[in-house]
Amino acid sequence: DPCVIDFNPGGNAITFSRAAHLVRAGAIKQVIINGYCASGCAYFADKARPHVCITRKAVLGYHKGRSGEGEEEYLFDLIHSDDIQNWVMTQGGYPKNGMLAMKYKNAKKFWPTCPEQH
Repeated sequence: DPCVIDFNPGGNAITFSRAAHLVRAGAIKQVIINGYCASGCAYFADKARPHVCITRKAVLGYHKGRSGEGEEEYLFDLIHSDDIQNWVMTQGGYPKNGMLAMKYKNAKKFWPTCPEQH
């Protein structure tokens, strides 16, 4: 059975990186992005790309990474695959606030469209 992501706002990048590694190792054969997948989830979708497909409802969200809190907080860019990185940069880069949304129209350039489920 595929893993279907209908809504995932993200989280810890290391956790999502580990999940992508497990998918690439065969723990899950197919991941379907069927809705909102942002931050760490979008990072996961990139790193597990050979096993990921998208539906027309897919929206991937990108922003600057954050670490620490208060005065100790710092922002950084996650390192995505070159093609995704280039797309983000052509859109003005990773926003400090809010989310850069990659909708299906652009996402289908990077991920295949899932076959229709019946």
